[in-house]
Amino acid sequence: MRLASRTATLALAFAVGGTATLAAQQRPYTEGPVVNVSFVRTNDGQFESYMRYIFGDYAKLMNEYKAAGIILDWGVLTTQTREPAEPDVILTVTYPNMAAFDGLAERTDPIAMRVLRQDMNQGEQAYAQRSAMRKVLGSQLHRVLVPRP
Repeated sequence: MRLASRTATLALAFAVGGTATLAAQQRPYTEGPVVNVSFVRTNDGQFESYMRYIFGDYAKLMNEYKAAGIILDWGVLTTQTREPAEPDVILTVTYPNMAAFDGLAERTDPIAMRVLRQDMNQGEQAYAQRSAMRKVLGSQLHRVLVPRP
């Protein structure tokens, strides 16, 4: 009786495992790039100053990351707000996949120091100074699902 029980358990395990593999093959999509979306609210009277930073040093940095293959793309969106706690600027950075986050600082820090001509302490000070221009409300990671042909 024990042999029959073990055989039934093994048959069930193979059936479930085979179903999971079959389901994965039948998915109408594959997992694609990962998009980090950051929500920012510019402080009163600071929108243009923040845009000068975004399309200045930030753009230089993002374009270098893109040239190095660390990111696929980046973008800036603006939106009309209805409430003071809503973002008026949305920043996007698209990474090739989740694995791109492994060792990210080791790959990006040297580029940031070269492009911005700042060491880590200067970079932290510059980040703190941007607080006069904006407040970061938060960020989200989104996975792009790519349809199968």
